[in-house]
Parts: sequence; structure tokens; C-alpha cells
Amino acid sequence: MRALAFLCCLLFAAASGAFADPLAPSSVLHAGDQLQIQVGGEPQLSQKVTIAADGTIGLPMVGQIRIAGATPADAGDAIAAALTRYIRKPQVNVAVVTRGSVHVMVLGDVVKSGEYLLDSPARLSDALAAAGGMDPTVAGPYPVARIAEPDGTTYHISLEELLRGGDPSRDVALSEGAAVYVPGPTTFQITVLGAVDHPGTVTLNAGDRLSIAIAKAGDDGASGADLNRILVTRTESDGTSASHPVDLYQSLEKGDTRFDPLMRKGDVVYVPIAKKGGSNMTNVLFLLSHLLFI
Repeated sequence: MRALAFLCCLLFAAASGAFADPLAPSSVLHAGDQLQIQVGGEPQLSQKVTIAADGTIGLPMVGQIRIAGATPADAGDAIAAALTRYIRKPQVNVAVVTRGSVHVMVLGDVVKSGEYLLDSPARLSDALAAAGGMDPTVAGPYPVARIAEPDGTTYHISLEELLRGGDPSRDVALSEGAAVYVPGPTTFQITVLGAVDHPGTVTLNAGDRLSIAIAKAGDDGASGADLNRILVTRTESDGTSASHPVDLYQSLEKGDTRFDPLMRKGDVVYVPIAKKGGSNMTNVLFLLSHLLFI
């Protein structure tokens, strides 16, 4: 499910014009960071904690408090403010013991798309490097990358200014669950048939995979698509044609791009109807399709 959620975020980024301030100070706290919390004069409240995936930590008397995205100093102030109900003028110090890691999905026109575990704080350049960088055969200016965070924040970042211009302001910080999409310089067409909303010709960018093709063809949940038994028929340069079964569910559920093949010009994708009800992914695919056509 995580990979599909990443893709959903990417497609939202493609459709949205929102552009928040992409630069986060390197000292801000992230999910997975281990912290040492010290409360002056209150040794029983001093402890090590790890920031949860939702950006919060749990402390005695304070309960759950969100600190991801804050600096250690600001986090200390927030904890102190919560403790004023019980302690007079509390002094709180927050220090990072170890940095956590973040999962980031990189898709599109990179050497090796997929899901990567990056050291926090992670930035766009780290994600691109993990994916092997840009396709070395691409000529002309680099494209504008689309980035989406799980909270709905989206960025459009010029890779030309980042990679060739060396502009550090374009090297945005990425959080847990972020998605990066690098559109290819060329487009091509394939055919998607079967249990989708809009069967027929679908236009893709170089580097796009099967999941994006299915999302563009649409699935509103009523079609009863069986994502475990998709059939991809491809004609090779020598004129021979072969059909290959693909279990896309394995990619959407486990983030394994081996089950989400790259598409080629002229491919024919057939999505069968499930024998017993639809795929449990159809609601999310409907959201993807909706976002693509906003």
C-alpha cells in the first residue's frame, strides 16, 4: 500500500500548483530521530525517546506532543510549555542522539526507480543519487521534478537549476513517505483495455511504469479490476509478440518495482475483472485517476 500512497502523492503534485517553502533547516527533527530529553531538576522526566512516524513523542505528564519539523530548541520550548501545568518554569533541553532514516519513492526518468531508505535529514539530491541519477542519454535541459509529501505539500523543482546550476535552494528536504517523480523528455502511447474507466490510448512519459498507466486509465472501484492478473503484451523489434502476466498488487502493497514494469511504446495492457469482487486497491486507484485529470 505504501508504494501506491507514494504514487498518489506524486499525481497530486502533478496536478497541483501549490509551492511551499521547500527548504527546511538541517537541524530540524524528523520521524525516527532518537532524542535525549533533559528536564532541569527533574531526573525522573529525563529520558531517551524516538520520534514516531506521525512526528510525535510521548512523555510522562505531557502525553503525546508533535515535534517533527521543529528545531531541538523549539521542541524544548514546546515541552516546557506543556510542563508548566505541573512544574514552575521548567527548563528543557532536547539533543539529537542519532538521526533516523526515511523511506522515499523515486519514479520516472532515473537510472533505477524504486523505494529507497535514506539517512535523515534527506534531500532531493540524496534521493536522485540513490536512484542512480538522471538518465545519462538525456540531452537538453533537465526537467522539472515533482515532489509530494504525505501531508499534501507539493513542490515543482527545476533539476536544471539544481544539477547544472548548482542552486542549493532547489535541494529540498524530504520527509518519511515523500515521493519524487522525474518526467521523461519524450512521450509515447500505449493501449489499456479491460476493467478500467477509460479503455483505449494512454499517453505516458519516458520512464513511466505500469501503475501510472493504470492510474491514467482510471479505476473507480466499480470496474472490479483484478490487479493480480494484469496482462502486458509487447511487440519486440523483430516483430515477435509475447504476453506477460504481472501481479501489480505486489508492487502496490510491498513497494517492489519488479512487479511494476517500465512501459514501452505500443504496449497493450489488459486488466481482467476479478472473479470475486474488485481489488482492494480500487479506491486508491480511483483517487489517482481523479487527481490526474484535475
